[in-house]
Amino acid sequence: MLPHVAGGGKMWMNHRFAHLTVLPGQEHENHYTVVDRFPFSYARSTDHLTGQEDAILKRPETDPLVIHTDSSSEYWHRRASLVITDTQGQDLPQPETVRVYCWASSQHYASPLVAKPEYGIAANLQNTVATTMFFRANLDALDRWATHGTPPPPSRTPTRRDGTLVPVEEWRAGFPAIPGVALPRGPSRLERLDFGPDVDRGLTEEPPQVIADEEYPILVPAGDTDGNDRAGVRAPMVAAPLGTYVGWNLRRPELGRGAMVGITGSYIPLPETEDERMRTGDPRASVLERYPSAAAYVSAIRQAAEALVRDGLMLEEDVERAVAGAAGWGRSRHTVSLPTDPAT
Repeated sequence: MLPHVAGGGKMWMNHRFAHLTVLPGQEHENHYTVVDRFPFSYARSTDHLTGQEDAILKRPETDPLVIHTDSSSEYWHRRASLVITDTQGQDLPQPETVRVYCWASSQHYASPLVAKPEYGIAANLQNTVATTMFFRANLDALDRWATHGTPPPPSRTPTRRDGTLVPVEEWRAGFPAIPGVALPRGPSRLERLDFGPDVDRGLTEEPPQVIADEEYPILVPAGDTDGNDRAGVRAPMVAAPLGTYVGWNLRRPELGRGAMVGITGSYIPLPETEDERMRTGDPRASVLERYPSAAAYVSAIRQAAEALVRDGLMLEEDVERAVAGAAGWGRSRHTVSLPTDPAT
């Protein structure tokens, strides 16, 4: 199985009033759906709020092989931390038949088409991190696993153990003070909901009862000095950045000030020169302080792509695609206005 961008929820299929096309709970939308309830993880654990013990995978003889992938947006909008932690927010090791990868600093939907970043209804440009190549690598990895018993690379996600999966207060304290950029209040919350005694038979009481003062802890990926996710599978664009790429975006003030845009991330361009950085007070190193030329940027993208190939997380055939996309300061997915080197 290759479940993608599910976060901590499931498919809404086998309950009364089920609706496959409704995207389950986010910050303000569709909170009371039965898909957002324990168990959240493939691994067995105990719900500390109810005492229930359960897991998504509980029949080892017939359980499928699973490669579960989430973008950074799922940690902010779809409570993806619950896939890899117990209900008290502590690391939860997954079964040997499961791999979980966080596609760092990417958003829920990453178009494979080359397109300039746009604002839409958001305050920031929308996230343009390219992740299509990870699908291809994961499909090959799952085929080898199922056919030849060759396990995929180890899971790669943020964790509590190494400080890369954190409460939002800790994330906010570490995020760079980028001029003009407002921060979200926090990830989508998850209260404990009671759908009645027959919920496991597919019969739900609507609306469910919201249990007062009982919530599950939702954690988010910690950022580096640029604000990009430190842990997870970092695409070449993230490893050699031209901006800060995050899994959240905020609505424009006239369209819901302070609220997040559902399952949408942000691209916040870096200052292009040291002078611009100093003039604006941006704490992030400028583009030219990182890469003295467009060719140097292309070289950094190549190195990042080749490292992913060595780790088994990207196919060798996709290296040249990443390099081609980086030409001319990656203008196909960025807003850089620097002149291009004659050779590139």
